[in-house]
Amino acid sequence: MDINHFAYFVTIVECDCNLSKAAKKIHISQSALSKILTTFEQEEGVLLFHRQNGRLNKLTEVGEIFLNACQDITSIYSGALKQIRRVSTITKGKVRVGIPPLIVTALFATCLSDFRNTYPEIDLDIIEYGAEELKRRFHDGELDFAVLLAPINFKTATKYALRTDELVAFVSKNHKFAEKESLSWKDLDKEPIAIFNESFSINRLLTERFEIEKISPNLVLKSGSWDFLIESVMSSDLITILPKPIYSYVYSDECKVVPIENAISWDVLFVEDTAKKPLTPAQTLFKNFILERETQQKDQSSESIKN
Repeated sequence: MDINHFAYFVTIVECDCNLSKAAKKIHISQSALSKILTTFEQEEGVLLFHRQNGRLNKLTEVGEIFLNACQDITSIYSGALKQIRRVSTITKGKVRVGIPPLIVTALFATCLSDFRNTYPEIDLDIIEYGAEELKRRFHDGELDFAVLLAPINFKTATKYALRTDELVAFVSKNHKFAEKESLSWKDLDKEPIAIFNESFSINRLLTERFEIEKISPNLVLKSGSWDFLIESVMSSDLITILPKPIYSYVYSDECKVVPIENAISWDVLFVEDTAKKPLTPAQTLFKNFILERETQQKDQSSESIKN
């Protein structure tokens, strides 16, 4: 466990052992939080919580001991940060940033938590909606920044590329496509699929591609939750199409990823409106923090490929 994981454990207890409530509070998916907890229990050979009907119920004796230790650790860490900040100028202010829920999970969960820990006196307001709604709010001046998918057509917007990947198919391990090396778009014709609803840019990208490829998949359901889309394919013949990085957050062997030939690009942009008044110190700090963190991620990825 790292310092964030200790804080996650304390948050679970503070939320009355409700994983869903705790996950929303710390901006990660429930499945990811559950995986962190169970992995720690398995590695250490302990149970931190009693379970009832598959749900966390209350702390075990070991869990009580661990809670006290986690509270001490997080308190010491927080105190050390406060001492450091007393000798420096602390920037205060508010930052409003719109990020689709899918991208929060795939790219920003740890980054946003680190920013809050580093600059606790900056009021960071994360607005989570589908990309189409966020575009409207950004255009209307309700957001300082937005994280959106290309293409973006705002004339006064300055765009910074954060991540480039592609959309892939997710299917059950028992699906007829599970062992294929790749799918063509024609393979999806008439097949039952589940995709994001119209408030998400991915819906538009897929609809446009279906028309270009002259195919008519059987659209069974639409949702605003990537977790639900993944769950929907695990025990059915449904296919869902999501960004490839999401697979890192699927903690189940029941799901398989299959690449799609001539795939749709998933290009994530950090956007600011340069026509507005100059950025505040807090906004500048947030922008630089995000861009520097993404640069570090890219450098680490490049180094991994070389090795």
